[in-house]
Amino acid sequence: MAYTFFRGDVKLKNRIRELREKKNLTLVELSDLLFKMFAIKISPDLLSKYERGDRKAKSNTLAGLTYIFGVPTDYLDGSKTIKSIIIDGVLDRLKMERIYFKVSEERGGYPVEKLKNYIEEEMKSDFITFLLSDAYEEKAGTDGESLNVRIIEAIRLISNAVLLRTDTDNFSPSGIFRHLIFDADSIGQEFESDNLDFSTISEEQRKTINEILPIIRKIREQTKTAFEQLAKDKNINPETGFERMIRERKSK
Repeated sequence: MAYTFFRGDVKLKNRIRELREKKNLTLVELSDLLFKMFAIKISPDLLSKYERGDRKAKSNTLAGLTYIFGVPTDYLDGSKTIKSIIIDGVLDRLKMERIYFKVSEERGGYPVEKLKNYIEEEMKSDFITFLLSDAYEEKAGTDGESLNVRIIEAIRLISNAVLLRTDTDNFSPSGIFRHLIFDADSIGQEFESDNLDFSTISEEQRKTINEILPIIRKIREQTKTAFEQLAKDKNINPETGFERMIRERKSK
């Protein structure tokens, strides 16, 4: 099934008016929201000038608007499209996963254009297209996830898919095992994040997390070890070409 992508796949001066109208807010109502939620005093007339591009909003105002509309700042101000936000987000994640762009393919690197082609191909999948579409919003209704949340989820899913393609050289056994080991290692890590805000949950919930975390850690280690052992039994080295090169260089 084909879906129409969420509006905004061309660069604009900004998308404030479009997003305000999607939420059925008047300029007066948006002005009131900014003041009530963030103590940002912006008149309806000034908001109108922001919408027309006659004035540029300050960073704190943009931050408040992005929170209200649930979109990335660079989407709100028109500097990026959804597609470019996702491409940049995926490339950033690939860098974190040690996918090297400036290294030859023979040494385990990947040209940026090749990675971008992979990303664009994954963006065309039915689920990603639906996730970012107006149709998803209409189905989810007012209780649905914000565009910002959906973009983050799309970046995560596409990153995993592209990692599988890059690390596996078209689904080689070594890459598949590396992908599985990485997934096993990440089980439950969101509950151990330094950024986890425990102030938003109850004492009972904190107690439950603390009770379950040791079990999750044990499962994580057992699963990771099992995949590593299976790879060893199959005589498969789940490393990228670049990782092998670094390891061999250090051993000399």
